[in-house]
Amino acid sequence: MNVKTRGLRLRAALTVIATATALGAAAAPALPAEGHDPLVYAWGANGGGQLGNSTTTARYAPAAVPSLPKQDVYKIAAGGGVTGGSGFAVALRNDRSVWTWGQNDNGQLGTGPGSNNSALGKVPGISGIVDVAAGGQHALALRTGTGKGDGVYAWGLNDKGQVGDGTNTNRFVPKLVQSMHGGKQVAAGCNHSMLLTENNTVKIWGANEKGQLGLGDKDTSNHNTPVDVPELTNVARIAAGCDFSLAVKYDGTVWAWGDNTRGQLGVNKTKDALAFSNKPLQVQGLPAGQTGQANPADQTGGTGTGTGTDASQGTGLGLPDIAAGWDHVYALYSDNKVYGWGSNGNGQLADGTTTDRTSAHEATQLPPVKAITAGYNYGLAVRTAGTGTSNDIISWGLNQKGQLGSGDTTDHNLNNNDQYVTIFPQEGETTNPFTRVTAGGSESSYAY
Repeated sequence: MNVKTRGLRLRAALTVIATATALGAAAAPALPAEGHDPLVYAWGANGGGQLGNSTTTARYAPAAVPSLPKQDVYKIAAGGGVTGGSGFAVALRNDRSVWTWGQNDNGQLGTGPGSNNSALGKVPGISGIVDVAAGGQHALALRTGTGKGDGVYAWGLNDKGQVGDGTNTNRFVPKLVQSMHGGKQVAAGCNHSMLLTENNTVKIWGANEKGQLGLGDKDTSNHNTPVDVPELTNVARIAAGCDFSLAVKYDGTVWAWGDNTRGQLGVNKTKDALAFSNKPLQVQGLPAGQTGQANPADQTGGTGTGTGTDASQGTGLGLPDIAAGWDHVYALYSDNKVYGWGSNGNGQLADGTTTDRTSAHEATQLPPVKAITAGYNYGLAVRTAGTGTSNDIISWGLNQKGQLGSGDTTDHNLNNNDQYVTIFPQEGETTNPFTRVTAGGSESSYAY
């Protein structure tokens, strides 16, 4: 497949950017010279200030996040809904502190009551954090251990019990979730929360209208305290879409439960046959997995996405890294191939069609990639090393808020000879300084 070059795109996009700037969407400054470690870069929707650049102006091309060097960042999670003004971001820095920016109408920044913040602010009262997740309007932070102050912290909107503190009261600063210590990973959906425990089981809480808590036929109510997902064991990784949940087991199988209106459970059933499932079902169409151990995934929860850590060595393809978007999913294997299922109206599954998929299909329009993230009807990935392609960051799918970083708002559905966008390296650069990407449900994107 011939990839559209950055130079050609920029020449075509300059006029578009100039026009867009007059309408309120600003062009971005150039990256630092090669050899310099840059800041985190962000682009796309910015109505809540979620790009962290002290403005609320959308960016159709990448722009720097001031005061956030990428070498200081361990992970970025992106939350929010499909309106550009609802987005927010959570950054876990290497010193294990947590910083947030963006929309704050329900306390999702964790910095106390107040207005939106388009600049970074430190979340008070928590330290030693090892994982973060961002949901629709709430956030999670994990501090491992069994001592006082260890466990899952949550804050933000709590109307469905997604904070997990036994109430339905919004929390504007971090609240330690009761009766919980330790854990490996957290994930957040639109209105529900997940924890992968040290025993390789899953605790879950919040909204359950679509069965996203996976509690079985006898329990379809919301829960404002953590409960166990029954009969789900041997779990290596977790992920959360908007109203559905996923788990990767150590045997390599992937399980899903919750909303299935776009086939996002991957169980080869349409919404007419299965509108939702309130118990885990095995995803169909994926390559055979392997039995073995793996590190927990570094997963951006909720409406965003995730990148996984490597599985332990063994035979076969190992354990897939799972990235869950609003209502579509990617599974990335050790052979650098991607499989997708769920919503595909904007070509976000990269299979050359715009047909929703009820089981996993290979993303045949993508090159080999080593990291992937899912947003609202779009995807971002980091390419594997190759001639002139080392660490290239690419994007595809919906682009109505500039979330593909192409300098315009043209969608790329990867059918009829359409091509994915190469965001980095930019014009004048021969290498891409970024190795990780995050996409959010609010149509905002990050590279670091």
